[in-house]
Amino acid sequence: MTSRGDCRPGVDYGLVYFDQLDYSEAEVETELIPALPSLDFSRAKGTLSDVMTRVVHEHRPSVVSRHRGKEQMLLVRTDDLARYLDAFGFDLEVVDDQGEVTVALPKLGMLGFGANRDEAIDDLLVELRAYAADYFERTSFYAATDRSEHAPWLLRFALTPHAEQRALFAPA
Repeated sequence: MTSRGDCRPGVDYGLVYFDQLDYSEAEVETELIPALPSLDFSRAKGTLSDVMTRVVHEHRPSVVSRHRGKEQMLLVRTDDLARYLDAFGFDLEVVDDQGEVTVALPKLGMLGFGANRDEAIDDLLVELRAYAADYFERTSFYAATDRSEHAPWLLRFALTPHAEQRALFAPA
């Protein structure tokens, strides 16, 4: 192996050092440089144990493709995905009106009602769980509507253990 100091000027060793790459003026076909490992479906199926190890134990998401890349899916460890979705917060608006509390989740257009804040949040949690279940049961329907943008919040909610879902709501 040739080290950087062993290279003689004018001799092309076919090596490129990372700090020498400057794409500012070069035309680079970025589709040829995949950001994520990609596998053909048949190969992934035949090496599923290895793929699972890479995704789960090594925290390396992978894209699996079939029909020459026309269909693709992403394999990612669920707790990694939950962490990636942390930026999608659940900011509540709370209205206390003479003994009835309403909590609103404006990003999703959802409301919860109760005699106090905790009861209103409990009601919202029931509604949100039902909506998330319906959303992922009928994803293709919702994908064709303006509700398609709800996916990251609902995915984050669905990936959060039941007992921890209340903690997703930021204090009002």
